Amino acid sequence: MLHAISATGGGRYPQLEEWLLAKAKKPPTGTRLGLFDGLHGVAFTLDDLGYRQEALDVLDMSLREKWESLGPDLGGGLSGIGLNLLRLADVTGEPALREAGLRAAGLVADKLGDVPDEDAPTISGGENPYAGLMRGWSGQALLLIRAYDDTGDSAFLDRAAVALRHDLRCCVFRENGSLEVNEGWRSMPYLGTGSTGVGLVLDEYLTRRHDEQFAEASKGAELAARSPMYILTGLFSGRAGILYYRARRSPVTDPQVARQIRNLAWHALPYGEGMAFPGNEMLRLSMDLATGTAGVLLALGAALHEQPVTIPLLSPAGTAIPQTPAPTGAGQ
Repeated sequence: MLHAISATGGGRYPQLEEWLLAKAKKPPTGTRLGLFDGLHGVAFTLDDLGYRQEALDVLDMSLREKWESLGPDLGGGLSGIGLNLLRLADVTGEPALREAGLRAAGLVADKLGDVPDEDAPTISGGENPYAGLMRGWSGQALLLIRAYDDTGDSAFLDRAAVALRHDLRCCVFRENGSLEVNEGWRSMPYLGTGSTGVGLVLDEYLTRRHDEQFAEASKGAELAARSPMYILTGLFSGRAGILYYRARRSPVTDPQVARQIRNLAWHALPYGEGMAFPGNEMLRLSMDLATGTAGVLLALGAALHEQPVTIPLLSPAGTAIPQTPAPTGAGQ
């Protein structure tokens, strides 16, 4: 919430920041470590708000835990942790942070396995691993792409391609040409567990290396973000995430972006002196980043602000989408 408010020009709230600082100094036993569910998210936000030493102190605590045994995912595992470590290595110049971030990328690369074969899962969730950005292979690909940028080692980009092919095996093309993640009993377009999250990372890959399968899938993901109707609201599982995805590709003058902004009104409810949005399952109002009002605010910022507004450690809005094959060179 503090990141979303600050990033969108909502000002600072010293009382809330002091609360966060106090909690960060002595986190309860069992506090998670991840970027979107634990201490790495706290460290990111503290640094983003200008509390660099406090952020480094939180990182130091987290690195003393058994973080290398975590799963590879972006939401709470090694991919989110690796992205956070590499970012803080950039801004601080601390070689130990870069070493740890690349260690996370290496662990993710090692866990991937081979290019998916005919026996690999085609359904996301249930008895199978989840596909998508937050819990699936696309989030892992995002860290591997970042590690490639950091080192120039094309092996990381090769492994990112393997990760994306795993996710695409769990996707289906609908009759209208849109690409969605196949959950067996339904297909999903959403940012966290659906095809627009996969598409976001496909676009990142395509700015570095051309791939025909990925280019075709990227077009399908874009079609999945054109619907006027999305049941839920949130950033990771609703219309706000669709708006965020669209805002990365197009200016606010694009009718598709304008439609998603306008249709957020379908979900808005009066609250206090303003408005708020319901969370997953629409049973109560939510203020958090993943499912509620803070995520809607961040998505609106991504679409409307002149300066880039991003989900933590995802690429800035307006990343170029290549229309022609990339030239032969490093990383091919």
